Amino acid sequence: MNILIVTHHFLHGNGGGCFASRAYINAFAEMGNVTLLCPMKDGMEPEYIDNRVDIHLVRYDKPRIVKLFDLIIGHIHRYYGIVENILLDKEFDLVVFDASLSSFQQIDIAHRYGCKVIVIHHNYQVEYTRDNMHGFIGKLMTYWVEKCERDAVLKADVSLTLTEDDKYLLHNHYDVHYSRDIRVIGTFEYKNNVLIDLSRKIIDNKRLRFVITGSLSSVQTYESLRIWMGKYLPVLRKDFIGCSLTVAGKNPSEKLKKLCRDLDVDIIPSPLSMEEILLNAEYYICPVDLGGGIKLRIMDGLKAGLPIITHDVSLRGYEMFLNRFVFGYHDEQTFVESLHNMLNVNYTPIDIQKEYSSVFSFKNGMNRLLDVLSDFLV
Repeated sequence: MNILIVTHHFLHGNGGGCFASRAYINAFAEMGNVTLLCPMKDGMEPEYIDNRVDIHLVRYDKPRIVKLFDLIIGHIHRYYGIVENILLDKEFDLVVFDASLSSFQQIDIAHRYGCKVIVIHHNYQVEYTRDNMHGFIGKLMTYWVEKCERDAVLKADVSLTLTEDDKYLLHNHYDVHYSRDIRVIGTFEYKNNVLIDLSRKIIDNKRLRFVITGSLSSVQTYESLRIWMGKYLPVLRKDFIGCSLTVAGKNPSEKLKKLCRDLDVDIIPSPLSMEEILLNAEYYICPVDLGGGIKLRIMDGLKAGLPIITHDVSLRGYEMFLNRFVFGYHDEQTFVESLHNMLNVNYTPIDIQKEYSSVFSFKNGMNRLLDVLSDFLV
């Protein structure tokens, strides 16, 4: 089977979007011959891609004023003309658009060349864009994102989502009900990925060390943390005297670093590795209450065998662990209730890690993907 994958994500670094995209790309590489179109700019070369994948790097080196004009007229990706040229050059059975933003005005072209089409929706993109982009550009981007997402849902042979919530939101927002084929694929680890060695973890139930991790540069992370520290951090410290909190992640702003210093919260900017930070914590907090989709930072906590407390918005994709070692909240009262439940979990770190692997391993992700392909590639 010849597969063309067109991704919206830069495949460099450890961000949530590129982590999920690389897992999908490498899984498809187990099933057929993969040609990959991916964005490229200096210093952002693709990483951790299966060496069997034929990678075509696509630049978008235009002046900013031209990029703004492109956005105004709806040219919101770099693949116009390029996808069709690839399809002219080689025969493909399947075209996978990784994010609806990369599929706009390309699905009809793929169908014209006799290809089946899958679109992977990493989130309910309208919600994600609305929560992360503000001002004139944000409104303009949200307008085009909605058109792209609607087009993808209505025209793809199969749409894949990472969570049940995203599936529900796509069905209902675009008023397609259940006439379109939308399935939950989730996300998963890379092949042969080694989990954190928990034999090095010192377990002391008397310690109350909490950790928050993830990319710290996004609007949704900063705004969520700012509100959480004003509303929930005092509750945490009041109920658990002597507890400590560490915030660690990529590219925190000066505003966030100052906020942490002012509140006596340890902040570790852009650590080379999260492993030691996670091993030195007993409990994991995800305060993000903005943006759609699955929050992959929670996967980091589970891989480290940590019980999780998270805002309900970030529970998406982890419902199978709810009230066992993942606990949700939406206000101060439910935050306190979940904190006390979390401190009384009966799962050991190794138990949590095993439960995590039973859902998010590469093998399980491959099985879910094979189920999709076996149904409609006949």
